[in-house]
Amino acid sequence: MNAINFSQSTAYRIAVWLNQALELDIAIDSKVEPHTWFQFSDDNGGVVHCASATPGEISKFELGKKETRDHYLEIIHLARAAISKGDSLEINDANLYVVFACLHEFGHYRQWKDLSAADYRALVDRRHARFDQLNKTILTMKKGYARGQEAYQYFAKEYRRLPLEHESDLFALEQLQIVLRMGVGD
Repeated sequence: MNAINFSQSTAYRIAVWLNQALELDIAIDSKVEPHTWFQFSDDNGGVVHCASATPGEISKFELGKKETRDHYLEIIHLARAAISKGDSLEINDANLYVVFACLHEFGHYRQWKDLSAADYRALVDRRHARFDQLNKTILTMKKGYARGQEAYQYFAKEYRRLPLEHESDLFALEQLQIVLRMGVGD
């Protein structure tokens, strides 16, 4: 397997490399909605979509918007906590975010493949219902006692607990350990 320079690659190229390195056989393309960097869709046999943007571009955008900053930082915190338990390889936050996000979407693919269509759809529906509840809570928080940033921090933490998201995070963290043991970093 050829090495990859994460900083000089796009999220799409990183996803393709991860897919090959981990021998996952997942369909990947670079078709994403504007400002949606990573996404799994269950159409066309299941596809992981990863943007043709560099980790630096994604990081700059995510950190520059109050609506996405805490989500980005929550992922970095989660991933750093997992890799600080023995892996000494250095990887910068921008690269770590992209690698984790790709692996997280691979986790959604795995969920989709492992469940019946009805079971997967039921989980997606539960996730959407909880997501809607979270959005209503955030609006209430912003209108009431909480400052906007507190609401975004709350949302970032609670989002990681949504059905499907937590399991995909666990898959991503497990695979991240494997990737880092390959000696891949910045």
